[in-house]
Amino acid sequence: MSRENLQRTSWWILVAVILAVLVLKTVVQPGYTEEDLLFLAWLVFAPVGAVIAYRRPDNSMGWVFLFVGLFGSLTALFLSVAARVQEQGLPYGPSLALPTVLSIVLMFPLILLSTAVTFLLYPSGLPSPKWRPVLWLAWGLIAFSLVAGVTAPTVSVETLSGEGADVILDNPISPEFVGRLISGNPDDPGSKPFDFVFPIFLVLMAVCIVAAVGAAVYRTWRATGVERLQMRLFASSMALLILVLMPAQYLATHGHSTGRYVLLAAAFALIPLSCGVAILRYRLYDIDRIIGRTTAYLLVTGVLLAVYVVVVTSLTSLVPESGSTGQADSWAVAVATLAAAGLFRPVLRWARRVVDRRFNRDHFDAELAVEAFAVRLRDEVESRQVRADLLAVLDATVQPESTGIWLRRPAP
Repeated sequence: MSRENLQRTSWWILVAVILAVLVLKTVVQPGYTEEDLLFLAWLVFAPVGAVIAYRRPDNSMGWVFLFVGLFGSLTALFLSVAARVQEQGLPYGPSLALPTVLSIVLMFPLILLSTAVTFLLYPSGLPSPKWRPVLWLAWGLIAFSLVAGVTAPTVSVETLSGEGADVILDNPISPEFVGRLISGNPDDPGSKPFDFVFPIFLVLMAVCIVAAVGAAVYRTWRATGVERLQMRLFASSMALLILVLMPAQYLATHGHSTGRYVLLAAAFALIPLSCGVAILRYRLYDIDRIIGRTTAYLLVTGVLLAVYVVVVTSLTSLVPESGSTGQADSWAVAVATLAAAGLFRPVLRWARRVVDRRFNRDHFDAELAVEAFAVRLRDEVESRQVRADLLAVLDATVQPESTGIWLRRPAP
C-alpha cells in the first residue's frame, strides 16, 4: 500500500472513532457521567495515532494507537447499548446478549494492544529480532480472543442490582456445535472437552504482557541518544499513572469521586500524548527538563500535603474537649496553611536539587562548578588566574564555541 493510501486509511479510522463517539453521546447515552471521563481518555489514542500514521506511516505505533482508540470507542458504545437495554427491564434476551458479546469481543484485544503490543513496538518497532515470538504470541492471542468471543455459546450479564453476574444468556451469533465443545455455564467448568482453553488463554495473556514489559526494560537499558529520551518520557508517563492511583483512591474514599476520575483520566491521557511527542520528536531535547520540573513539583506537593495533614491532626488533637471544635479546626487549618506556604520555597529548592541530580546531571554539575568558582574567587587576587579560571568554568558549564574576556583599560 502506498504512503498516500496509508494516510487516507488512518484518517478514515479516525472518522470511524468520531462517529462512534457521536452516536454514543447523542443517541445511545446522551450526556456525560463521571465514568465517561475515562472513556474520553481512551479516545485520546485515536487522534494521536492518526497524526503519527499521517506523518510517519511506516511507524507501527500510529496504527496501534488508532485501533486502541477505535476498539475503546466501540467497546464503550456496545456497553452503553447493553445498559440501555437493561433499563427496559427483564426478561433479558438477544437484544442484550448481542451488544454484551461484542463489548467482550473487543475488550481483550483492547487490553493486549494497549499493553503488550505497545510495550513491544514503542517507539520504532521491536528492540531486537529475538522478541518477535512475543509479538507473534500477542497477535495470536488477539486473533483468538476475537474468534472465541464471537463464537462463545453464552454470555454472563450482571444485573442492575449489582449482586453479581447471575444472568446467563445464549449468544445469538454462536454456531450450534460450539456449545458441545465449551460449557455454557462458567460456574460448571470441566464438563466439556475444551473448557481448559480459556484458563490457558488468561495465563498466556499474562505471560505475554510480562514479557512485553521485559522488552521495554531491555530497550531502555540498551537505548542511547534519541531513543533513550523517548523511552524516558514513556516511562515517566507510566510512572505518573501509577503515582496518582493512591491520591485517586484517597479522593474516592472521602466522597470526591469526580476528582478521582479527573485525576485518573488526565494521567491516562498523558500516555498517548507523551508517546506522540516522543515519536514525532517535537522539542524532544526538553524532555529531561519537563520530567525534572514535573517530578520536583510532585515531590513538593507530597511534602507540603504531608506537613498540612500532620499539623492539622496534631493541633486538633491538642485542643481540650471543652473548647469549641469549630474554632479549633479553623485555627488548625490556618496554622497548617501558613506552615505549608512558608515551606514552599525551601522545599521547592530542595526538590529541584534532588531531581536535577538525577534527571539533569549537566545542570547540577554546572551549578556545583559555579559555586566552587565563587568560593575560589573570594581569595583570588591575581587577574590572570581569575581570567583563566573563569574561561575554564565557562567551557565546562556553558560549552560555547568560542570565549573571550574584554577588560576595560584603567583610566590614566
